[in-house]
Amino acid sequence: GCKLNVMAACHSLALMHAKGHGGRKSLVTARIYYRKACKKGYGKSCTNLGFLWDMGQGGRKDRRKARKLYRKGCRLGSSHGCFNLGLSSRDGDGGPRNRREARRYFRKACKLGHRKGCRLARRRRRRRRR
Repeated sequence: GCKLNVMAACHSLALMHAKGHGGRKSLVTARIYYRKACKKGYGKSCTNLGFLWDMGQGGRKDRRKARKLYRKGCRLGSSHGCFNLGLSSRDGDGGPRNRREARRYFRKACKLGHRKGCRLARRRRRRRRR
């Protein structure tokens, strides 16, 4: 599993700790396993770690750090990473507000199969045409 550097196993272990499956819920421990998998290039873990930083779960809140992790998750193919990065860019959380960048990330989330990303990418285009 995770001790053998199988990053999908580290991600699963982080999810178990985050949700309390098979034992006590520990977001602090979840952060540790997400961080390990993210450092080794597992995009979903980067996104989930970003979410914990974004919400201040299992440690302090840091939206700038969350945005960096969403960006890395997106780069590594996480649809949720792209979507969350789009939201952060749209709303100016953890960095400057940039609607053009937000649209680009919503489109990328859409291409990766994120339905809400598709809706927001379309909504953004419609508003721009008016």
